[in-house]
Amino acid sequence: MRLFDAHCHLQDPRITHCLEDTLNATEVQGVQQFACNGTSEDDWPQGRSDKWLDNLRKQLEEVPQAGLGECGLDTSKKVQTPIHEQEEVFKAQLELGKELQRPISVHCVSAFGKLHDMVQHHGPFPQGLILHSWIGPAEMVDALAKIKGVYFSLSGHLTRMSKKKYLWRGCCWRQMHQMVGHAWETHTRNGC
Repeated sequence: MRLFDAHCHLQDPRITHCLEDTLNATEVQGVQQFACNGTSEDDWPQGRSDKWLDNLRKQLEEVPQAGLGECGLDTSKKVQTPIHEQEEVFKAQLELGKELQRPISVHCVSAFGKLHDMVQHHGPFPQGLILHSWIGPAEMVDALAKIKGVYFSLSGHLTRMSKKKYLWRGCCWRQMHQMVGHAWETHTRNGC
């Protein structure tokens, strides 16, 4: 089976010690390609500046096979950027991704209504937009899935969440747990 890891952070210093082993293990499991996501401008060589959008455009143009992401909205307590600023940046990222015809990787924490409204307003997404590690309300899945080009991914994080918090209705929890849990266990065997 040929697999594609839709979201990882290979640049994360927490896995530097086992990166080679992890890549070898994933290859044995059939993973042929990765989407390596940046989470902040600190992941970029030049860092944050007033020209962040121009810098992002330049990097995307230099690597034609690159997608855009990770981007999105996060209103959790650990994020200090005001939501209106996040919305401005996310809007610019969605527009840039569409303009350059790139797939977009989106993450959302505690801002699902705002995310829904922005994705609905800026859709469709012909190159694809993946809402990775989706833990949003089940009621939003149908509405978001109707937007052309919107896809969802699930992660091992779901296996550690309360069943009562976020569930995909119509999806058997045990089957999801077994499927996602097996993939997560395979990834974590080397202590990563």
